Amino acid sequence: MAASGRFRDNSGKAHRPRVRGAHIVTSSPPLCVAVLGQPESAWLGALLAQLPPDIELIVLDGDARIVDSVDAGQTTLRIRANALLPPLAIRRLRDAAADAVGYDAISAADVGVDALNPLPEAQIFDGDAVRLDAAAWLLGAHAVRPCGQVTGTLALFGPECAHRLAQGLLLRCGVLDSLHVAAAGTPLRGAPAPAQRHIAAPQASLAPLRAALAGADALPNLRPGLDRRSVVLHVLHGWGGGAEQFALDLAEGDAERWHLALYARGEWSRQRCGETLELALLHGGRLWPLARHALAAPIATCAIDHPEWRAVFDDARRRFGVASVIVSSLIGHSLDALGTGLPTELVCHDYFPLWPLLHADFDTLDGGAGAALAEALADARAPEFPFAEREPAFWRALRAAFLAGVDRVGAVLCAPTEGVRRNWLRLAPELAARRFEVIGHGLRDFGARHLPKPPVRDRMRLVVLGRLNGGKGERLLRALLATDLREHADVFLVGCGRAGLGFLGERHVHLIFDYRRDELPDLLARIAPDAALLPATVAESYSYTLSELRALGLPTIATALGAFAERIRDTHDGLLVAPDDPLALADAIQRLLKDTALRRRLGAAARQRVQAEFDAHTEADRLLALIAAAPTRLRKVPTP
Repeated sequence: MAASGRFRDNSGKAHRPRVRGAHIVTSSPPLCVAVLGQPESAWLGALLAQLPPDIELIVLDGDARIVDSVDAGQTTLRIRANALLPPLAIRRLRDAAADAVGYDAISAADVGVDALNPLPEAQIFDGDAVRLDAAAWLLGAHAVRPCGQVTGTLALFGPECAHRLAQGLLLRCGVLDSLHVAAAGTPLRGAPAPAQRHIAAPQASLAPLRAALAGADALPNLRPGLDRRSVVLHVLHGWGGGAEQFALDLAEGDAERWHLALYARGEWSRQRCGETLELALLHGGRLWPLARHALAAPIATCAIDHPEWRAVFDDARRRFGVASVIVSSLIGHSLDALGTGLPTELVCHDYFPLWPLLHADFDTLDGGAGAALAEALADARAPEFPFAEREPAFWRALRAAFLAGVDRVGAVLCAPTEGVRRNWLRLAPELAARRFEVIGHGLRDFGARHLPKPPVRDRMRLVVLGRLNGGKGERLLRALLATDLREHADVFLVGCGRAGLGFLGERHVHLIFDYRRDELPDLLARIAPDAALLPATVAESYSYTLSELRALGLPTIATALGAFAERIRDTHDGLLVAPDDPLALADAIQRLLKDTALRRRLGAAARQRVQAEFDAHTEADRLLALIAAAPTRLRKVPTP
């Protein structure tokens, strides 16, 4: 074999010299690494760091043919000299080749080859080749796809290639859609538009990846599942709120694991909670969509079993090596989430699927859950009840299947407050035999700072933070506005959502329909409120809103329900009032209006309290130590 430049044979004396045309050279020839062109020393060192120790390295002319680089019975890795190599590129290509069947040669995607170009037509990529590789890792199917007679900058040729070429047979070539390697200096641009599209050959091999890249935001340079960090998958509804914030904060507080989320999304007006499943990466305090699967059989509320759901989950597990599952909501999902065979933790943000109303009080429930269920379903009204099913038989069957699933897989449970845990055990006393911990939610840093002291003014400013619909605060706030509150106070509804439309035109009521979490400190600094109201008339399971108000040092008046009653010490770090007494709420506001020292004392104590509570890192440690105690019952994951 003709070679230019340096030649090194690491195969050892046990191997006979390479013989052109022979079907077998030795019983176990080493991997041959053929470098096309003259490599720089630093690049060659980086390449060798990705390779096993027992290799045969040759350097060929840059235009060397495939037939000049392969020998019968030997696997050959061809790579163009000085190509920018992403992390573990060689291992990824070899692993894919080991799993793929029916291919002689497998290439990485390559912007320099039209048929292997992962970018949409004529699109310019904002980043370098390694960052494009990260996008391919996140969005690709991690599958080898047929690509015709083309190979790219990095390609692996199997031991039968020389024999097939000698016989005049075409090589069966494929491209790995989750790996990108391009020659140094190659422009990162999609293939040009064909001059005559109607007769141009379609470039179908990477069409799904191109479509995903066309619709994706700029993705982070990350590769979950590739390093030693294990991967956690969160099962979430698509409604946002505290469950999503919990997952985002946990991801930020955990430096030892990658966090993905599988969201169920549906159309509220159709009362279908799971029409699509969306896989996302949780990183940097936000979600990065990776894949979206429309379900042929939508999930209205929660399925007891669902083959499509299992297929979507298995695909995510295969692609990223999911090692454990945190179920924050089964709304729009299938109970298959409890039977993945992986260690599973159930975080109780509400009472679904044991109870159809997401927010409820259970103080009088003991011993009467059956009759109370029928009554609750008969009286349920939107928006507290977003589900299509109203028959008690459905909810009883779902409850039974859920409890059987929890027991069968040995899932561990976690509640953010003792009150939530107590209510779960009222609804399902049999869960008392399971491990059921209380771990408060940590608070991820969102730029919180102590708000400046409000200026001296004649009218008090009150802020109501977050959604208001129904029992979240709308009812009590309307009753409060019927008192003389507006004679001495302005009310700012911040992040009130659509429910705020009902307060349009109300005197001394100011509306801010939505905000980003990182905007909150500056937003409240401009409003300069004297105090905050949490006027919920149904029990909150935890309330991130309370934590955020405390972090900002705002004195808070809340209803004595659920998490508020558990987390606030009346007159020490907040004020508590009865949830059905707007006059008592008005009196508490008047008390703060007249007592500046009390406002300052409550705000300072609240800030000290949240600083003493769990941060996101402590919460992550406790929650993930809990999931480590859950059993593993692995089942086989189908390959694509």
